[in-house]
Amino acid sequence: MGQDFTIRSRREGPVLVFDLTGRLDDRTTPMAAHRVEDAIREGERRILLNFTDLAYINSEGLRMLLTGLKLMREREGKFLIACLQPPIKKILQVAGFDRMFIFYDRCSDAIEVLSRP
Repeated sequence: MGQDFTIRSRREGPVLVFDLTGRLDDRTTPMAAHRVEDAIREGERRILLNFTDLAYINSEGLRMLLTGLKLMREREGKFLIACLQPPIKKILQVAGFDRMFIFYDRCSDAIEVLSRP
């Protein structure tokens, strides 16, 4: 059955933080993508994905990241990722995502960057 997945949102000043927990896979990515894309379409311009408790990501999860990044670039917003666990970070690096995203070790650092005008 696997680990449950949750996505929770919280506000840190001007930044909308999504805390992802569990597995981002074929079953769970559509719900997560819907939440993130809706936030962008509703006007959010500073989004942080907190991967502290994300245990797994597959190609559907990677596609969600690309779509979010594309939507934010079209709207001149900022879309960052923080607190990647080593296996997740390795997957993103192998897929070349380190050329598209800056990975932040601490959420507080990413929030500081996103809070700048």
